[in-house]
Amino acid sequence: MVGNINSGGSLGDVLFRMPEFNSAQDLINYLRNYRGYDYSNSFSNVELIKGKYIAEMGCGHGYMSIALSADVERLDGFDVDSNAITRANYLKEKYSLSNVNFSVFDGYDTNMPAESYDVVLSADVLEHVPDPIRYLAECYRILKVKGVLILTTPNGLIAKKDKRIIKSHSPYHITEYYPSELEEMLTSSSFNILKIYKKLNIVTNGYRLPFIKKFIYKSFPPKLISITSKIKSNLTKKTEQSQPDSYANYRLTESTIDNITDLNCDVIVIIAIK
Repeated sequence: MVGNINSGGSLGDVLFRMPEFNSAQDLINYLRNYRGYDYSNSFSNVELIKGKYIAEMGCGHGYMSIALSADVERLDGFDVDSNAITRANYLKEKYSLSNVNFSVFDGYDTNMPAESYDVVLSADVLEHVPDPIRYLAECYRILKVKGVLILTTPNGLIAKKDKRIIKSHSPYHITEYYPSELEEMLTSSSFNILKIYKKLNIVTNGYRLPFIKKFIYKSFPPKLISITSKIKSNLTKKTEQSQPDSYANYRLTESTIDNITDLNCDVIVIIAIK
């Protein structure tokens, strides 16, 4: 990890055991059944990315980049975790993906020319960043005029309602923002917000944990919970295929900042234009 940014984003990739595939298309088809790996479907508008030049901030092991590669002209993935980028480049070579590229960056400077990209994806990254304004400034800089930022981040109304639970559930997050805070940051960074969506997990209700889980998260040390979760994941995952991720069952609905609450939204999705 470079700098002070807490990546944490590769944890799910590490625990997510991938089957072996014979082709890139087989891998892409598989990834699109899982959370976060089909953003064209999540946003119900493939035109946002189709045939475009994309930058993915915080790409981790590159699974989402690979899932999107069939729709985009080119995609550059950036991450602070050099081990994750090594893995992403391995997958790129293994599946002969010519239109994706992966690079390590410090979380703020991609070293790309200004106005390079049609779309910047920032999927669950902002909550890991110590200086969100500096991060958003780079997203703005590398976007072409009228380029689109697609940003997702947890709903901070939940975290700030019960910090003990959220810190145990998401130990890698630095800050989770109120909807109004997100709106203010994007506006002050010169973005114009086009649409706002709220994502609600219709299977597990996201962070709104059942009573027994709430008791566990409040009563036991976060490190013990994290270690136990990792052990459970490693014991239960199958050798040839992963268990379906319940987060794939998200409901996405258009909203406004004022209509987002801790009960109707787990993840905030913002589409903004430069």
